[in-house]
Amino acid sequence: MRNLDRLSNVFLVLVALLYTCSLATGLAVLLYPSLDETYFNLIFLHQGIALVGLVAVTTCLAFFVNRLSRRIHVRLIAWMAVLFACAVILFDLKIAFLLPWTLLHIGLVAWLLQKRTFRATALFLFFTLLANLSGIEVYGGDQWKIAPFIHGLCALLPLFCLALALAGLRTPSGVLQHTRRLVSLAAVAVALVCIPWWYKKNFGSYSEETFQNEGPGQTNALSSRPEPADLLQSRSCGVEDCHNVYYDQWAASTHRFSSNNRLFRRVVELAREDNGLEGIRSCVNCHDPVATLSNAGLASWPHKEPGNDEGVNCKVCHLMRGGDYEKGNGVIRIARETKYPYQDAPIGSPEFEKFKSFVRSDPRQHVRTYRAGRSFAQSEYCVPCHLVTVDRKDSDQAPLRLHLLYQQWAESPWRERFTCQECHMPIFQIGPRYYRPKDHRFLGLSTIHGTLALRLAQEDQERLENHSYFTKRYLDGTLLLAKEDMLFEPKKGLNRLDYPVRDVGLGIALSRGMVRQKRMLEYLRSGPLLSVTLDAKVTEKESVRILDIEVATANARVGHEFPSGPLDLVRCWCEITATDALGRTIWLRSGLNAQGDVPEDGMYLGCRGLLDAQGNKIEDHRFWRAHGTIGKQVLAPFEKRVDTLTFSVPDDMKGDLTINATWRYYRISPKILDLLLNESFPAIEPLVVGSATAVARIQP
Repeated sequence: MRNLDRLSNVFLVLVALLYTCSLATGLAVLLYPSLDETYFNLIFLHQGIALVGLVAVTTCLAFFVNRLSRRIHVRLIAWMAVLFACAVILFDLKIAFLLPWTLLHIGLVAWLLQKRTFRATALFLFFTLLANLSGIEVYGGDQWKIAPFIHGLCALLPLFCLALALAGLRTPSGVLQHTRRLVSLAAVAVALVCIPWWYKKNFGSYSEETFQNEGPGQTNALSSRPEPADLLQSRSCGVEDCHNVYYDQWAASTHRFSSNNRLFRRVVELAREDNGLEGIRSCVNCHDPVATLSNAGLASWPHKEPGNDEGVNCKVCHLMRGGDYEKGNGVIRIARETKYPYQDAPIGSPEFEKFKSFVRSDPRQHVRTYRAGRSFAQSEYCVPCHLVTVDRKDSDQAPLRLHLLYQQWAESPWRERFTCQECHMPIFQIGPRYYRPKDHRFLGLSTIHGTLALRLAQEDQERLENHSYFTKRYLDGTLLLAKEDMLFEPKKGLNRLDYPVRDVGLGIALSRGMVRQKRMLEYLRSGPLLSVTLDAKVTEKESVRILDIEVATANARVGHEFPSGPLDLVRCWCEITATDALGRTIWLRSGLNAQGDVPEDGMYLGCRGLLDAQGNKIEDHRFWRAHGTIGKQVLAPFEKRVDTLTFSVPDDMKGDLTINATWRYYRISPKILDLLLNESFPAIEPLVVGSATAVARIQP
């Protein structure tokens, strides 16, 4: 027993030295005041000690167990724990090695606790290893929310265990007895001092500087604004092993091309002709926020356009902290980011690789800066840019409010089902087992933004083709579940709320999240945006065959009015054809006429144009002059319209008639493009947003 006591004392001293080094570097990281290169070097040192500790302390544990037990299976388990500890390091904490190592370790410590003489030592060993393990997870793992709590707790508990272990040593000298008491008091004091610092570091609130752009008629100093370059560089987010999947999706989205857009530039020129430089503020705020949020200001338009290549980019959305939710007009407030060392280094340079390693070593500030408490997951987040208020200077009428998408959604049943982001940024699948939240294509109704771009690289063209492919399937409700498609495998019914990219397994979501994901699965496979039902029958009156058609159209999958956006740009119409048994087809309702408009007797959604204060039609999209619309027809969520049509059937049509009704849609009418840009575009295929077929029986 005396030899075992000596072994216990030696073992306790070795582990205490290792723990002291880990604690010292951990305290240095905790108390270091700035986010510079020295801070991250301390983290690397702390992580290194933790990794060495996993192997070294487990080896000591195995040696300790081998001296206490003569049973072969107990010794075998102890050395297996050492092998798994090595595998945890060599295989980057893969769960396949981490889980059995943890179970083996807990089993061995539980066995040691049966030996009363070594209870304090076993507890000390257990909490020390947990502290090392949880520290690796906090600084370099998946950022589990519970990890900082476990790490802080496990880093403090060994101090008390150390005090207990020292108190249990046999020390005849009075000096050593006083030493034990001092060590115990010091352990308690260090714990009490570290708790508030540790809490503030991981859970406490933090202050950040914010600034905002101006709305119409407002002026703020530009001197305190960042340089445009500080708000650009979205490509740095899309480097390999970072957010490259999200970047590729965003790079083909309408957000990216919001200012890299010839039509937008032309409209800005018209607004500046009418209202001067200040008159384009609302336009630029939404479409090129980098210009008005940086010290470039409006003076950069229409010549420099700082954000022209990026439009609404990564930083604008992820640094946003609020905005004008009453008037919109692109007035937003964003945070000044806390930068890591070498963050602005050229992509691919050794310094940039250092920056990536710094973020991975401690991503907490990165997460705090760019996730903003996940406020960007709320529908309200979109309002400042997707609401436009135009003051009517030449009239006493109330301001004209455009794009009331949020208000329409908030007043509809969709509010209880999905947010804006859940519809337009659904979950997607990038491999047999790889799932990611929030598709950044921002799927909607636009496939033309690439055609209007000022500049396109080859990789952009490929991304735009991918974007068009998914947009069409999003609109017609045919997002099937294949490897390249969205969502998860419905047969398994397994998912996680955070969707980690791992090679093994999937976690089960909370019940509430599972319900929302099942709803989203049903939504994306529930058919086109417009639900169309068609009823047709042929009757004979006075030897004349009459075809009666009833077309019922409902807004089935849009959480706001359809169509939306600038209605004078939109063209949405219904084509109806009849085909007889011999394959001959006649048009009952044709498409657009030669002027690019819906015929007078045509079925349409949207409007026939805007009216100015004098009641004249506005042809060139100068919406700031608008005081009304012509023939506005829209469908609120789940609203239904029924059109009844009557036609005479030609005598030469034989057999039963197959009636087809198809709703087609242009996000931007080719007529408007030709008028404003004064150039011819290649034929643009309209999108199909709803269709139905019926057969009309003709009595012989």
